[in-house]
Amino acid sequence: MTKFHIMLIRFFVGAGVAVLLLRMFYPDASPVYAVLLAAFLVGAAYLREYLYDRAKKKNKGTNNY
Repeated sequence: MTKFHIMLIRFFVGAGVAVLLLRMFYPDASPVYAVLLAAFLVGAAYLREYLYDRAKKKNKGTNNY
């Protein structure tokens, strides 16, 4: 998969989860909050990927069993 496809998947899954969470816990919340929560979730996914890749590069060449 290309990075573009991964970005689209993260966007749609983040938006879906954000809408689902807000409708379950805050049914009267504005749609703006769903957009903000989706942006946070997608940003957190990219931050997690960055930190994972950085740690993976740092430990490259070591045998940690």
